[in-house]
Amino acid sequence: MLDDSLAIDPNHEDAMLYKNLLYRVKADMAETKLDAGDLLSEADAVIQQVLQLRSLRMAQSEEQSAPALAKLDPALPPPPFRAPAAPPPPPRN
Repeated sequence: MLDDSLAIDPNHEDAMLYKNLLYRVKADMAETKLDAGDLLSEADAVIQQVLQLRSLRMAQSEEQSAPALAKLDPALPPPPFRAPAAPPPPPRN
Protein backbone atom coordinates (compact mmCIF):
# COMPACT_ATOMS: atom_id res chain seq x y z
CA MET A 1 0.00 0.00 0.00
CA LEU A 2 2.79 2.44 0.88
CA ASP A 3 4.71 1.44 -2.22
CA ASP A 4 1.60 2.17 -4.31
CA SER A 5 1.32 5.60 -2.72
CA LEU A 6 5.00 6.30 -3.34
CA ALA A 7 4.65 5.07 -6.93
CA ILE A 8 1.94 7.68 -7.48
CA ASP A 9 3.72 10.44 -5.56
CA PRO A 10 7.40 9.71 -4.77
CA ASN A 11 7.52 12.80 -2.53
CA HIS A 12 4.61 11.79 -0.28
CA GLU A 13 6.11 12.51 3.12
CA ASP A 14 3.60 10.61 5.23
CA ALA A 15 4.05 7.43 3.21
CA MET A 16 7.81 7.75 3.52
CA LEU A 17 7.60 8.21 7.28
CA TYR A 18 5.33 5.19 7.69
CA LYS A 19 7.69 3.14 5.54
CA ASN A 20 10.51 4.16 7.89
CA LEU A 21 8.48 2.98 10.87
CA LEU A 22 7.69 -0.33 9.19
CA TYR A 23 11.37 -0.94 8.48
CA ARG A 24 12.14 -0.29 12.15
CA VAL A 25 9.41 -2.66 13.35
CA LYS A 26 10.67 -5.32 10.94
CA ALA A 27 14.19 -4.76 12.28
CA ASP A 28 12.93 -5.43 15.82
CA MET A 29 11.45 -8.73 14.62
CA ALA A 30 14.41 -9.77 12.44
CA GLU A 31 15.97 -13.13 13.16
CA THR A 32 19.58 -12.03 12.73
CA LYS A 33 21.46 -8.88 13.59
CA LEU A 34 22.60 -8.65 9.97
CA ASP A 35 18.99 -8.55 8.74
CA ALA A 36 18.11 -6.01 11.43
CA GLY A 37 21.05 -3.84 10.41
CA ASP A 38 19.98 -3.93 6.77
CA LEU A 39 16.44 -2.92 7.68
CA LEU A 40 17.66 -0.11 9.91
CA SER A 41 19.88 1.13 7.08
CA GLU A 42 16.81 1.20 4.82
CA ALA A 43 14.90 3.13 7.49
CA ASP A 44 17.73 5.64 7.85
CA ALA A 45 17.85 6.10 4.06
CA VAL A 46 14.13 6.85 4.01
CA ILE A 47 14.52 9.41 6.80
CA GLN A 48 17.34 11.09 4.90
CA GLN A 49 15.05 11.37 1.85
CA VAL A 50 12.36 12.99 4.01
CA LEU A 51 14.85 15.46 5.48
CA GLN A 52 16.16 16.38 2.02
CA LEU A 53 12.61 16.83 0.76
CA ARG A 54 11.74 19.07 3.71
CA SER A 55 14.83 21.23 3.28
CA LEU A 56 14.08 21.57 -0.44
CA ARG A 57 10.50 22.62 0.31
CA MET A 58 11.69 25.10 2.94
CA ALA A 59 14.14 26.66 0.48
CA GLN A 60 11.41 26.95 -2.16
CA SER A 61 8.99 28.58 0.27
CA GLU A 62 11.67 31.04 1.41
CA GLU A 63 12.39 31.96 -2.21
CA GLN A 64 8.71 32.61 -2.82
CA SER A 65 8.27 34.72 0.32
CA ALA A 66 11.52 36.66 -0.08
CA PRO A 67 10.22 39.13 -2.70
CA ALA A 68 7.27 40.05 -0.49
CA LEU A 69 9.56 40.68 2.46
CA ALA A 70 12.01 42.64 0.32
CA LYS A 71 9.32 45.25 -0.32
CA LEU A 72 9.07 46.07 3.37
CA ASP A 73 11.33 48.88 4.52
CA PRO A 74 11.75 49.10 8.31
CA ALA A 75 12.70 52.78 7.99
CA LEU A 76 9.25 53.65 6.67
CA PRO A 77 6.19 53.89 8.91
CA PRO A 78 3.54 51.23 8.50
CA PRO A 79 0.54 51.97 6.29
CA PRO A 80 -2.45 53.56 8.05
CA PHE A 81 -4.94 51.25 9.67
CA ARG A 82 -8.30 51.28 8.00
CA ALA A 83 -11.15 50.19 10.18
CA PRO A 84 -13.83 48.11 8.53
CA ALA A 85 -16.96 49.93 7.45
CA ALA A 86 -19.71 50.22 10.02
CA PRO A 87 -22.58 47.80 9.58
CA PRO A 88 -25.80 49.23 8.21
CA PRO A 89 -28.39 50.37 10.76
CA PRO A 90 -31.13 47.90 11.66
CA PRO A 91 -34.37 48.26 9.71
CA ARG A 92 -37.10 50.42 11.27
CA ASN A 93 -40.55 49.01 11.80
